[in-house]
Amino acid sequence: MQESKKTQEVVANIASTQDLLHQEKQQKDVVLSLFRFCFRWYKDSERFFHLLVGLPSYEKYLDYHKKYHPHCIPKTRKEFFIDSQNKRYSRDGAKKCC
Repeated sequence: MQESKKTQEVVANIASTQDLLHQEKQQKDVVLSLFRFCFRWYKDSERFFHLLVGLPSYEKYLDYHKKYHPHCIPKTRKEFFIDSQNKRYSRDGAKKCC
């Protein structure tokens, strides 16, 4: 009789533990989903604001470079940005500030 009571307690503890593990997994899934949403929103907003202020896309530059100049080494992100700014605001660039 006492063994069946202990067995019932063990079974109840196992079930309780499984429920807690399931709830913990659900919470982790929610946090992961939230993180993915925030990351995607950040990437999309970054792209939007770069287009809004006229910053060229480094990813587009890399795609173009791979397609038309596969034998050359592409610029680093920093070099690309500096070159883009110089083209935009220097006297030699097509667009001028003043």
